[in-house]
Amino acid sequence: MMVFAKGSLADTSLWELCEEFRYNNTEKIKKQSLHERFNEHAVAFLKLLLENVLARQVDTDGIKELLPKQKGIKIKDSTSFQLPEHLWEIYPGSGGKTSKACVKIQFEYDLKSGTVTELSIGGFTTTDLTNSHQTKDSIEATDLLIRDLGYIGLGFLKIIQEKQAFFLNRIKSNVSLWRKNKEGLFEPLELAKVEKQMRKGKTATRQFTVYLGKEKSVQCRLIIECLPPEVSAGKLRKAKRAAQREGRTLGKDTLSRIGLNLFVTNMSDEDLPLKNVWPLYRLRWQIELVFKVFKSVAQINKIKKVKRYRFECYLYGKLIWALLGWDVYWKLSSSSYALGKAISINKMMKSFRRLCWRITSQNKKTTEQKMGFLEKFIENVFENCLLEKRKGKLSSMKIIKQLCQI
Repeated sequence: MMVFAKGSLADTSLWELCEEFRYNNTEKIKKQSLHERFNEHAVAFLKLLLENVLARQVDTDGIKELLPKQKGIKIKDSTSFQLPEHLWEIYPGSGGKTSKACVKIQFEYDLKSGTVTELSIGGFTTTDLTNSHQTKDSIEATDLLIRDLGYIGLGFLKIIQEKQAFFLNRIKSNVSLWRKNKEGLFEPLELAKVEKQMRKGKTATRQFTVYLGKEKSVQCRLIIECLPPEVSAGKLRKAKRAAQREGRTLGKDTLSRIGLNLFVTNMSDEDLPLKNVWPLYRLRWQIELVFKVFKSVAQINKIKKVKRYRFECYLYGKLIWALLGWDVYWKLSSSSYALGKAISINKMMKSFRRLCWRITSQNKKTTEQKMGFLEKFIENVFENCLLEKRKGKLSSMKIIKQLCQI
């Protein structure tokens, strides 16, 4: 009921679950009995199942050729949603006008194999940077980590380098950038001056060897991409409005970076050419599609006021289902990749949801009937669940093919 249940927690009552149980099984269960079964033991059992699904994942051969020198290309991000306030002690939120209770899910996967390397649940008050330090032991030599700004601090970048791993990320506006002059002395990199030169010379990208922070403790490549004037103007308007709302003024450093995309990496130009930096970083956006599946298909964020153990059983059950679907998605993607096609994870997961309902709706179905459902599901995925081409935009498949030529 928790893994393959229809609907969300918000629109499913206990008596409806009892009714569903009766249709699918010979036994009956009473509402109060089911309520009592949502306890700490049930939560521990579902946690164990989730760990088991994570542990049994098998690498696929889909895009092993992507950056062949890297053991893994690990993309990480988090998503969160508000909970009823009675759960605030277990899942504390940020406070303010929003709910006092909020849950945060950390998700990381290896882009080369499709293996999920982290799926953890906690309160909103545990920052992404804290999570980076808590999970540093999972970093292996030659891994490439692609993460959002919230996960990155100079101390963590040093840890990555010490582990002989690599990073690719944006850089925060408060981090100072230094370069060495001809005499070997440090001098600040004047971004406003660089941007002026780039626009005058109509140069789209430039790169420098820089040292980060006041202590110049991290040496890396800085890749600068000059944004189109209309994009730069839009970012400036948004930044000014945000500053006005918060009663502050935009600093000189912030203004100097408005019109630029800034990336830092410790990968060499040979292993990651300048032209491929932005396309590779763009693949981080694919994780947003996973969160879309969590919320729109699995409906993990549609919650009503229930006791803690029922909520946790529901959440772990839905995440188990999402991981099973993720496993199927990557296995089918391996085949579609060989054909030069890409599967839409959102479309496939909707089809996978319907497959699960058909297979689990009645236990009396024969193995042959279930295999028939599975065969039709696979045919449907390759016929109707492919990514649609968008004019003027590179698909993830085209980006990956471009990067595989390095």
